[in-house]
Amino acid sequence: MPGRRSGTSHESCRGYGVQGAFTLAEVLVAVCLIAVLVALLMSIIPAVWETAYDAYCKHNLGQLYKAMHLGRDLALPRPLYWVGFIENVGASGSLLCMKGDTSRADPLPGRNSLPENQDDEATLPPLDSSSGAEQDVAAMDPPASVAIGAGGALESNTLIREFSEQKNLMLTTGIQVNISAPGYYDSYAKMTGGTVAAGTRINCYFLHFDPVGSSGAEVSGSMNFVGEIVGVICRDAELNATDAVLGNPGTTYPTGTKSRGFENSGQEIVTVSDDRHTLIINRLYSTSVGEQMRVLVRLPGPGETGGGSGGGSGGLAWDDEEAEDYGVGGPTSYAMNSRISSADVWPGQVLLLEYRRAVADVGLDGTVGHDNLPANLAARHMGKVNVLFADGAVRSLEPGDLLPGPGGAPWTGKSGK
Repeated sequence: MPGRRSGTSHESCRGYGVQGAFTLAEVLVAVCLIAVLVALLMSIIPAVWETAYDAYCKHNLGQLYKAMHLGRDLALPRPLYWVGFIENVGASGSLLCMKGDTSRADPLPGRNSLPENQDDEATLPPLDSSSGAEQDVAAMDPPASVAIGAGGALESNTLIREFSEQKNLMLTTGIQVNISAPGYYDSYAKMTGGTVAAGTRINCYFLHFDPVGSSGAEVSGSMNFVGEIVGVICRDAELNATDAVLGNPGTTYPTGTKSRGFENSGQEIVTVSDDRHTLIINRLYSTSVGEQMRVLVRLPGPGETGGGSGGGSGGLAWDDEEAEDYGVGGPTSYAMNSRISSADVWPGQVLLLEYRRAVADVGLDGTVGHDNLPANLAARHMGKVNVLFADGAVRSLEPGDLLPGPGGAPWTGKSGK
């Protein structure tokens, strides 16, 4: 009997082991099913992440709109300083898209935020985006002398020297200027002339280019201003006449020197932007004599927004102190439309969008100095660009939908400017 029970137990255990095992075929089928499931998940996960990135980006734009809204009518900082404004109101967490190009740490490529010791309202951006050249404008403190052709320390074949002559100056008499309106100027005949009226409050800047020795040299560059450019003085007679009135008291000027200003040869070309906030020096060419000019920038009066005929600030009174406080800001994945103005805003007008610069200066007529739009659009989300409109709507658009249409839409305001 005991042997029988032992045999029965042994056979029972062996039978149980056979019934509980997986065959090789069953294991292979299970592995194949798991592989199929993993493959399906792997194909879905990127799309899920793309959708999440897109939603996060749109959320950012919505938060930026709220930051500019500030519980009242849309408050528009100047395009050049919008990033600094957003940082100042504590909304910097919305400036970067998760798929953004954050290697571009400056609002305008090639330029840092305002230095701590810089109290001027002028800032130096690079050349327009169609040019790969380096910035040729160098800011400096007022020198003892701006004599030209004298072999001095300011001689350079590559730099335009710039300094502030007068700040917050109230004109007591009208000042004759050579250029008084936006446009492209390559000859005397195109210069608009005019007078900056007495009672105008201005900052005045002096630009000096003096090549080494008698060698010919060519430079170019640009400057941005918080205030509006109301005059450019670039011919001998007007430069000589304003040395004593607008010049820095501690600087000696070459008053009476022949050809210190532009010649009527097409060798000196400048552009004043449509909004009057940018001076583009398209080309300066000189030999031993050099080139000099003055830029008069109107400052907002008490209670003014500083918008004037260009972009507005929608109730934010801009002055030198605010510009210095905000600065141009740090990294961002978005750009503000340079044509937006609270005084002329249209609900379907672009306010912010995904871009490779922090200010979108879109040309409607091919004017020199405007952005190359197709090259700067950042279609980060499934080939589309997320856009915030002036009415707060956020939409994804094909890049082609952002090319200026009739009347400049969707970039221009109600007036088409």
